[in-house]
Amino acid sequence: MKQICRAHKIKGFSTKKKSGLVELVLSSLSEEEMKNVVSDNERKWVSKGIDSAFNMINSPMANTIKGFRVINEKEGEIEIDFEWYKELSNAFVSITNKNISDPEFDCDCSLGASGGLCGHFWLGFIFSYKKGYFDISKWTMLELPQEFVRKIKTIEIITTKSGDLQLTDKSSDSFLLQKYIGSEISVRSGEILNFDKKSYEYEGKETIYYLLTLKNAIVENKKIPELKIRLSEGLFAKNSLKIGDKIEIKGKLIKDKFQGLIVKFIRRVTIEKLENNKSKTKEKQWKIQSSSNKNKSYIVTLKEDGSWTCTCPQFTFRKKQCKHISESKTKS
Repeated sequence: MKQICRAHKIKGFSTKKKSGLVELVLSSLSEEEMKNVVSDNERKWVSKGIDSAFNMINSPMANTIKGFRVINEKEGEIEIDFEWYKELSNAFVSITNKNISDPEFDCDCSLGASGGLCGHFWLGFIFSYKKGYFDISKWTMLELPQEFVRKIKTIEIITTKSGDLQLTDKSSDSFLLQKYIGSEISVRSGEILNFDKKSYEYEGKETIYYLLTLKNAIVENKKIPELKIRLSEGLFAKNSLKIGDKIEIKGKLIKDKFQGLIVKFIRRVTIEKLENNKSKTKEKQWKIQSSSNKNKSYIVTLKEDGSWTCTCPQFTFRKKQCKHISESKTKS
C-alpha cells in the first residue's frame, strides 16, 4: 500500500497502519485511478503465482510437490500434496466449465490460507487444464500472461514408478528422470565430472558426505547428460574416487529441496573395470617419496589389468590401498 502511495504521490502515509493506508488510498484516488491500481497489481499477483507454479515443476523449492490426486473426476476435484516448511500439507482445487467463473480452492500454505491465489492454485489450474476439465478460452476471472498458454504446451501429467501423479516439463533437462522420483534406480557408466565435500552437524555430531556430478550416466537405458549423487564419506574414501572415474551405483532418486533431482541412499559403488574398455591400460609406475623418511621411496604400479600395487609395508603386508596409490591415481 505504501508503494501505491509513493507512486501516486499521496502524502501522509508514513505513520499509518494497514487499515489507515487503505482509507487514505481510497479517499485520495479517483475511481479510474483505483481501477488502474487494481488492474496493475492483479497482473503482478497472477504472474507471481504462475511463476511460483512453474518453479515448483522445474526447480527445487522449500515446498516440494509430492504428488497430485484426483478425488472426483466428474467434478474436477483434485488434491495436491506438498511439503511446507518440513510438514506435509495439502491443497484442494476444483475448476470445471461449470464453476470456471468461481472455482473452488483451499490451501494450507500461508498465502492460500488467507484467500490468495498461490502457486499451488496455479499448479491445480495447469493440472486441471491438462486433464481437460475446462476450456481455457472460457477463463475470464483473471487476465493470464500472454505467454502462459505457450509455456504450458510442454507440460504433461505423468505417473511415476511409485504411482504418484506429477506435472513435468518435457523441455527441461530432468524430464527423462521425472517418472523415477521416489524409486530405486540403477546408474551405469556415470563419469565423475566433479565432486564437493560437504558436512552438517546434528545433535553435536558432524556428518561428512560428498556431492558428485556424473556425466552421461545410463539410467534405465537412457543417457542422462548430468546426474547428481550423494555419497557417504566411507564409500567415497573406500573407492578412492577421482574425477574421470566411471562408476555404477544403485540408489533412490529424490527431488531434494536444494539440490533438485539427486540419487541418495547409495550402499555400494562399483568402479567400471578397465578390461571392459576396448584398449587395455599399459603398465605404469610412479616413484613416491615416503612422508616419514625423505631418504626412502616406494614404487607404485598400475598393471595392465587395471589393478594397483605398492612396495610400502601397508600394501605389501596388509593388502590395503595406501596413500601412495591414492597420490599416484591423481597423477595417472
